[in-house]
Parts: sequence; structure tokens; C-alpha cells
Amino acid sequence: MEPRSRLRAPDARPVTARAIVIGLGAVCLLAALSLFVEIGLSAGSVGSGAPAPAPLYLLLAWMLVGAPILRRLASRGSLRRGELLTIYAMLVAAGTIPSHEVVGFMLPHMASVHYNATPENEWSALFHHYLRPWLFPAAGPSVEFADREGSAVAWGTWGRPLVAWSVYLLALFFVMLCANAIVSRQWIRRERLTFPLTTIALQLTDDATPRPLLRAPRFWIGAAIPVAVGLVNIGHGIVPSIPAVPLRQLMIWNQPTVSPWSGVGSLQWDVIPWLVGVAFIVPIDISLSCWVFHFITRAENVVAVVRTGASGPPSVYSPVFPALFYQGMGALLGMFAIVTWTGRGHWRRVWLSATDGGEYRWPLIGMVVGLGFACVWCAAAGMSPFVAVAFVAVYMAVAFVMGRVRVETGLGILLSPLIVSELMYTVGGTASFSRRSLTTIASLRWSYFAKGTMGVMPAQLEGMKMADAARFDARRLAKAMYAAIVLAILLAVPLTLMLYHDKSFNAMRIGDRTQHYIGSQSYWAYQNLAGYITTPSGPSAPGITAIVCGFVTSLGLAAGRFRYAWWSLHPAGYMAANSWGMHVYWSSFFTGWLVKTALLRSGGFRAYRGAFPWFMGLIMGDVLAHGVASVVRCIQDFL
Repeated sequence: MEPRSRLRAPDARPVTARAIVIGLGAVCLLAALSLFVEIGLSAGSVGSGAPAPAPLYLLLAWMLVGAPILRRLASRGSLRRGELLTIYAMLVAAGTIPSHEVVGFMLPHMASVHYNATPENEWSALFHHYLRPWLFPAAGPSVEFADREGSAVAWGTWGRPLVAWSVYLLALFFVMLCANAIVSRQWIRRERLTFPLTTIALQLTDDATPRPLLRAPRFWIGAAIPVAVGLVNIGHGIVPSIPAVPLRQLMIWNQPTVSPWSGVGSLQWDVIPWLVGVAFIVPIDISLSCWVFHFITRAENVVAVVRTGASGPPSVYSPVFPALFYQGMGALLGMFAIVTWTGRGHWRRVWLSATDGGEYRWPLIGMVVGLGFACVWCAAAGMSPFVAVAFVAVYMAVAFVMGRVRVETGLGILLSPLIVSELMYTVGGTASFSRRSLTTIASLRWSYFAKGTMGVMPAQLEGMKMADAARFDARRLAKAMYAAIVLAILLAVPLTLMLYHDKSFNAMRIGDRTQHYIGSQSYWAYQNLAGYITTPSGPSAPGITAIVCGFVTSLGLAAGRFRYAWWSLHPAGYMAANSWGMHVYWSSFFTGWLVKTALLRSGGFRAYRGAFPWFMGLIMGDVLAHGVASVVRCIQDFL
């Protein structure tokens, strides 16, 4: 049984009130920047993304400018490492919420059900009568939100839906926090996952080493490279006569036209400096697996062309062989089973601690109560009780695994192979769901499409990792992160709604179906729903087969790792290769793997440590380069 003091290290330093107050103030600043830059102008990421740009900018600015000035003025007033990491963790945990990925997506999705309804698509006749009035604004305010620039917010109509959805978000993020409190010790202390996205913040604030990162010339050389390239490319965008330095979509092999090699498709090389740095940090077996399995998917496409005689590779979204995304979803479920099985000893300790009134008691109670509330909320929103439980269970399983993948591989930009509704409809078929349940699942699509709300869970866990590394109170940090989340919701919901009314959502880039996925998916969520209602379908046998194959393959890969010391292929790499994005990311993982392998074989761990600051610089420099590009785009919009 775990001692009651196990979650809090005996020498853990407290999280100071000063750090919490500064962190909440920084959340206000981040929300304002997100509203202006990310939603208003669509000029780049602020608090969303992985790594999150704005928290890194503020941390670097403090280390370079703020801390030296404050030390000269008042030596005792300088922020300690634990305080800096507390502020950083609060910003990362709350940063996604005021972005286009959560609140910026939630509001137009709520209103879309009315402002995109037309006599031609027949939404009104098909499913409007299944909508709960307390979840959606009326048709008039919805149309004003989308089409009338400078219209006033009808708070009386919007009030109840805003409160209802905000309560759902608060419950969701509370469940994630409780789940992270339970799993953190297993992943941080026992399995010792790398948490690559926390490395740069930990290194920047670590002043106890003989040679801090900011004083290492290799760090600044590494940072200068992506910044210099970014500045040249920004100049090219302004003055086309300046030659660009191409980093993305470098075609190294055009798609062959001769069968069956047409199945290979085109092969592009993308240089993503921060991802190369992440690939250098993670274990070699993970970076190896990501690019090896990517090429295995190309081989599967060749086999598919041979079997079908098609002119090119099948769609990754198709359930027909090789059904890559369905394989990926099976791999995700396999990883859930693997992580659950390997942590069985920890789960037993958690249960014994909770029943004995130990440290895990309240996190476990909180998670159970929060999950129960989420199920009741979904049932009240229109799902049948069984569908509500299934939906919440699938959502949390996907969020759990995607969080695990992020803290193990650094792939915070990776998307789930299939979204929650696609998995449910593949296994159960749309015909087995009532129309009211289908409507409610569609109304929640904003919360599980792309990264969305799921990005908050690993961000919370990364804060707990930093608390463990810097030895400060993780429990109080968890409360501080949740306070930051609550504040972000309270700020983002009304301010974003006012911005959309002022600018007219459809007139903004974010609302354009051809330019941004928010405008597109706010429409297609309900257009797809209309198709599910008019043309119901049964379970997809090919899709289920592919999911089972992916599940079994991931278990086989895990068994190989447990049984053979030389086995190098990882289930996370298999899942990542069968998800959207690896056609872009594989080259960065290949580069990081190649350099790290060469250094370890030629100079051992000493050579790896010598190159480490250089790759930390790549991460920081790439984030800075994107920030400069965002500033330039903002200026261009005003000129």
C-alpha cells in the first residue's frame, strides 16, 4: 500500500501565492492575445499548439530580460524556478481554451445548426426538433452572429447555452485533472516517460547546472538557424525577389504513374526544426518506429493497388484495405489495453490507497463523480443513457491514449486516427442510434474533432512532470492549473462571442469554409448528420476488421518489446504512422533518429550531451520564427 505522503515529496517546496497570482494575470494576457491574433486575424498560434508558443516567449523573455533587471533592483524579489514553472504550467494548461481549438470552435458550432440551415439541406425538418433549447441560441441570434457585422449580443438568448457548455467543459477538465493525478506517478516515476515538450522549459529554468542552457553557445547557434531561415522566408513573402529557403513540401519523389508503384504515392521532405529537436530527445525506438511504419503504410498501399487494379492508393479514410486510419484506431485501442495492463500494479495501489483514505482517495472520487456528471449531462442533452456512457468512455479512452502519445513521443500535433463518432458508427452503425442521440453526438463534434479539448489533458500532465522534476508541490499546482482553466473559460466565452458578433463570423478567415477547418467543420458536422438520418447504415465489417488487425498488431509489438531486448519497433510509432500527419512528420523523425544514432555510436553519451543544447536551440528558434511570422502577418493586416 502506498504511504499517504507518497504523492507529495517530503522535501517538495510549496507553490507560492505570488506565482499563482502572476499566473492568473498571465492567463488574462494570453486570452487577449489569442482573441486578437489566433481568432481575430488567424495569424498564428498563441496558447494552442505543442509546444505552445506564448508561454515559451514569456519564459524566455523573463530569463533574458526580466530576471536580470529584477535581480539588480531587488535580489530577494526574483522569481524562483518553482514559481516560473508554476506560471508556465498554468499557461500551458489553460492556453488551448481561448484558442480556435476549443471556445473559438464551440461557439460557431453551437450557432451553425441554425445559420447554416437552408430549405435545400432540410436540417430544420430532419433534426431541429431534437435540439435541446438550453444548448443552442435561437435562429435569429445565430444568424446575426454569423452574418451581421457589428450586431449586439443577445445575452438573454445566449446565456443558458453558454452556461450549459461551460459547465460541461469544467467537468471534462476536472475529470482529466483527477485522472492525471492518478496516473502521473506511474508515468513519471515508474515508467520514466520522456515528456519531451517539457524539456525546453526545464532546461531554460535550470540554473543549478554548471553550464546553464542560456549560457551555452551551441543553444544560440541552434536557435539562430531557424530564426534566420524564417526571416529570409518572411522577406520573400514581402519582397518576392528575395530568394526563399524552402523547408516544407520538398518533393523527393513524384507519384509514379505505373501500377502498382503508383500506390506508393508522392514522397515529400519537410524540415520542421522543433520536431527534429523533439525526435532527438525521445528514445531511439520511438523515432525509428515513426518513420519505419510510415514506409510500411506505403508498402500496404502498393499491395492494395495490386489487389484492386486501381490507379492510385486508396483513401486513408476508407475502411477498405489497407484502411490505414482504421488500423491506427485499432492501434490506439491496443495502446489503451497495453497501458492499462502494464500499470495494473499501480492501479491496485491506487485502489488500496483510496479505500484506506490515502492520497488517491479524492482524485479517484473526483474522477468517478466527474465521469458520472458527464454521462448525466450527455443524457440530458439528448443521448440515450447507454449511448451517453459509451460516448464518455470512448472519449476518455481516446484522450487518455493521445495524452500518453504526447508525453512519450512529443507528438502533440498528432490527431486521433478516427474521431469518437467515427469509431462508434463503425462498430455500431448509425442505424442503431436514435435520431436524438445522433443529433447530440453531432452537436458535441467540436469537442472531439482534431485536438480540441483533448489537448488539455497532456498539458496538465506536463505541469505535474515539471513539478516532479523541480520538486515543488504537485497537488497545489494542480489546483492552480484548474484555477487558470476556469479563468480562461470565464474570459474566453463572452469575449469570443462579442468578437464574432462584432466582425461577423462568416466574414472572418476562421469562418471561411475554404480557408479554415472551423468554418468547414461547423457546417459538415450537421450536414453529415443529415446523411446519417436519411441514409442509415449498419456496422462496417471491413472497418471493424481493420480495427481488430490494428489492435492485435499493437499488442504483438508490445509483446516483442517485453520479450526481446533487441526489439525496436514501438506501438506508438505504429499508431502515429496510421494517423493524419505522418506523411509530413516522418522526415523530421528520420533526421532526429539518424543524428542521434550516429552520435551515440561514434561518441557515446558524451557526444549526445554535447549536441543536446544545439537541438534545444532548434526547438526554441523554430518557435520564435513562427512568432515573428505571426507578428508580420498581424502588421500586414493593419496596413
